[in-house]
Amino acid sequence: MREARIALRPYLDTIAGYCDTLSNEELTDIIIGLAKDVPTSGRVEFLKKMESCLPGRRSAVMPEAGSVEQILGDVEALKESIEERISSIEDGTYWDEPSDWSDNEYYDDDPDYIGEDQVQELESFFGDAESLFMNDRLKDARRVYGPCSA
Repeated sequence: MREARIALRPYLDTIAGYCDTLSNEELTDIIIGLAKDVPTSGRVEFLKKMESCLPGRRSAVMPEAGSVEQILGDVEALKESIEERISSIEDGTYWDEPSDWSDNEYYDDDPDYIGEDQVQELESFFGDAESLFMNDRLKDARRVYGPCSA
């Protein structure tokens, strides 16, 4: 069955019509809702697109995160990425997108649930936890190690 298509002008007019009826808060909620649906692998690109649309091309104000908070955020992003990969393998969509395949881009009938790049990233987080431990930051090391070992 063929997908329905719409020309650019009616599409943009429809979007503008939706936006005209919404408050700033409602628009923010919609954009955040759309952002939540972006897979981890597409978030940087989504942010770049958002930034390119801002008046004067100003950068968004991002809260400063401490090094431990940044590591924990990166661990969470990796966890989401692994969950997305597992889900795509289990539901069969993994094989629909060659960019999801391993780095050497060969078809794998039985791919690992965790990709090589994800394993390397996870190993780096253990290295971060070890570094914190070696620098006598035991509480911070435990905070990083906990999610990495779960």
